[in-house]
Order: sequence, then C-alpha cells, then structure tokens
Amino acid sequence: MIELRHRDTQNVVLQIDVASLKKASFFQANLQRVDFSGHDLRGAEFALADVSGASFVGACLAGASFYTATVEAAEFQGANLAGANFEDANCEGAFFDGAMMGGARLPHTNLRHARMIGVDLSHADLSRANLTGADLTGACLRDTNLLRARLTDADLTRAILSHTVFADCPALYRCRGLDTVVNEAPSCLDLLTLRACVPHLADSFLRGVGYTDDEIEALRDLYHQS
Repeated sequence: MIELRHRDTQNVVLQIDVASLKKASFFQANLQRVDFSGHDLRGAEFALADVSGASFVGACLAGASFYTATVEAAEFQGANLAGANFEDANCEGAFFDGAMMGGARLPHTNLRHARMIGVDLSHADLSRANLTGADLTGACLRDTNLLRARLTDADLTRAILSHTVFADCPALYRCRGLDTVVNEAPSCLDLLTLRACVPHLADSFLRGVGYTDDEIEALRDLYHQS
C-alpha cells in the first residue's frame, strides 16, 4: 500500500494498493501539492492532470507523460525525467534544478520563469517552448532543439552548447549570459535567427558557435553592422 500525502497538511490524499507507482495512471487527476518525492514513477501517466505545486524531488520519472498537464510551480529538483513528455504542459515557475531531462519532449511547453539550473537537456526537444525568463544557468544543451523557442530574458549563464539548434529564434540576443556560455562544439543558427540577432551578438559568441572571423565580418556586412 502506497500513501500519497499533501505537502502542507500531511493528510493522506491517495491510497494505492500497489508495491510501486511505476506506470501508474493519474490521468486528469487533481494532485495539487501532493508529495511524490523519491517515488519510482517510471512511465507514469499524468496527462491532463493538475500537479501544481506538487513535489517530485528525486523521483524517477523516466518516460513519464505530463502531456497538457498543469505543472505550475511543481518541484522536480534532482529528478530523473529522461524521455519524459511535457508537450503542451504549463510548467510556469516550475523547479527543475539538477534534473536529468535527456531526450525529454517539451514542444509548445510553457516554461516561463521556470528554474532549470544545471539541468541536463541533452537531445531534448524544446521546439516552440516558451522559455521567457527561465533560468538555465549551467544547463547542458548538447544537441538540444530550440526551434522557434521564445528566449527573451532566458538566462544562459555558463550553459553548455554543442550542436545546439537555434532556428527561428529572433530573441536569442536577448538572452542573459551569452558571454559566458561554454561551447564544446559548433551550434546551428539559421538565417532567420542570424538576420534578427547578428547586429546584437558579440563576435566572441559567434566565434564560439563556429563562425570564422571572415564569416562574422561577412555577416556584419550583410546585416548592416560595422
């Protein structure tokens, strides 16, 4: 028997007669501020659920689905979220510090003001995600897809870039900490991103993502920046 408690009152919210929550279904459930910390929730289903303010600290959520779920201010610090699906979820203000999110699916996900310090987003899909004001300090963005991601005021201080895709990201230059990113390998900036951002990006950043000095000069000339 597994008992799940409310984080604040410690009252029992759910009693489930199982040995593990692996592949458990919480479809459309109201689980606001429930404590799931440390549980094995691999492959669990949270689609359309409301887990606002819930704690998943240190939980194993590999392959779990939060499709279209309400995840505002939920806590996932140190959780294993490898391959988890957050497509169309509302994760505004959620905490993902130190989480393992390699291969996670986050297209169209609302991550406004989410805290993602030191998170591993290698091979993750963040296409069309809203990362406005998100804190990605020290995040690993190796092979991460940021197609059309909203990046205004996102903090990339000491973030690791390697084959990172910035496609149709006109607000890339409005990220904080671009002068501190760690470039392990070249990254991809497409035409739309370059057109909007080249006049505002430092030479050091453009060199870091793989452009030569001659290419940078040509881009400056093309986009009317001396």
